[in-house]
Amino acid sequence: MKIREKRLEKIKEIINRENVRSQTDLTEKLRGSGFEVTQACVSRDLKALGFFRALDESGEYVYMTAEREEKAEDHSAGGKNLRILREAFKGIKNVGNLALIRTHPGTAQGAAAALEALRLMDIAGSVAGDDTVLVVMESEASAEELVRTINRLC
Repeated sequence: MKIREKRLEKIKEIINRENVRSQTDLTEKLRGSGFEVTQACVSRDLKALGFFRALDESGEYVYMTAEREEKAEDHSAGGKNLRILREAFKGIKNVGNLALIRTHPGTAQGAAAALEALRLMDIAGSVAGDDTVLVVMESEASAEELVRTINRLC
């Protein structure tokens, strides 16, 4: 097995076993396991593996796999909000520093409240209608990241 494949397997093992709150935290754990890595390398690996940060059972943001997130959903307020958002969600796109979320009719206000309660990133605010949520982000880059995150989660 190649070094990168071993490292990716170790990342999966660590994230499934422990709470990893940051890339720096994961980098230190990998170094402790004998891997020579940089934070940039870890960042690329996390993206390749499709890991994301979400609320765990204690309400803290940690890197998760989809399987671990499903378990956390059952035990956290974040899980309830994520379920609300998923049930309402139809699609999302960004225009500049704005994200436009399409929802099923009558669910936009609940989806907006759930999104803000999840505190996924720096949301300046949101406005909800009947089937649309307009989310104002601090920057265009953060709006693009929100779209990627919501698409991954929903």
